[in-house]
Amino acid sequence: MTHPEHMVFATDVPKSFKQATSAPFEKDWVPSMQNEIQSFRDHRVFGPLEKIPKGAKAIASMWLYRNKLDTLGNIVKHKSRL
Repeated sequence: MTHPEHMVFATDVPKSFKQATSAPFEKDWVPSMQNEIQSFRDHRVFGPLEKIPKGAKAIASMWLYRNKLDTLGNIVKHKSRL
C-alpha cells in the first residue's frame, strides 16, 4: 500500500528541478524533461556554447511542469518546458 505522503495527485506538479528529480515525481518527470531536451536537439535549438563576453550576463532559465488531463481529469501526459 502507498503511504499518503508518497501519493501524487493530478494537481501535484514539481515546483523545482530538484523536486522533479526526487521521489515521488522522478519516475514521471525525468523522462518528460529528457523528451524536451531531445526536442531541442532535433530542432537544433542550441548551437555551440561560447564564453560569455565580459560585462554580459547569461539568460536565466527554469523548468516549468504541467500535467495534461483528459476530460475526466486523469493525467494523460506530464509536460516539461525549459
